[in-house]
Order: sequence, then structure tokens, then C-alpha cells
Amino acid sequence: MDQITVSRTFDAPLETLWKAWIEPEQFMKWYGPKGFTAPTCEIDLREGGHHLWSMQSPDGRQMYFTGSYMQNPEHIVHGFRSMPSTDSGACRPLIPEQ
Repeated sequence: MDQITVSRTFDAPLETLWKAWIEPEQFMKWYGPKGFTAPTCEIDLREGGHHLWSMQSPDGRQMYFTGSYMQNPEHIVHGFRSMPSTDSGACRPLIPEQ
């Protein structure tokens, strides 16, 4: 399988970035492309816990994503899939660096 790695550097403390991923009220502020909102966000960061979030496009269409967390807390690995979907989902590691 081909793999793409995306790396980005933020001028912010690690704790601030971490909260942006794990706290629903923070996640909803930034998730999605420009013009989209994230009206739904439920995060259970425990290993084996589930997450559910949605994106809403400027024209009102909503897209839902769900999955489960496989590792935590310093290294988030989660699988997710769009809903409705029958595939097994993609695995996305989030590895913070200090």
C-alpha cells in the first residue's frame, strides 16, 4: 500500500495542540476545510474508546466519521471511516513531537 506522510509545525505549546485533538469543544473549532463546521464531536480517548464527528459543508451537507482509538495517550492511533461505510476504516497515527 502506498503511504503519504504529512508533517506540519505549529508555533504553539504541545499541550495546546494535544487539547485541540482530544477535547471536543476544541476539535470542533478547527476541524474541516475552510467554510466547513464540525457540529458533532464525541471523543472517548480510552484505548478501545470510540469517536464520532461530523463536518458540515457551506451548503448544509453533513458528513459523519466514526472509529475507535487503538493507543493513547502520548501517541494517538485511531481508525476511522465515513458513514455510511462498509470498509474497515483507515488507520491514522498522530505522533506529537516536542
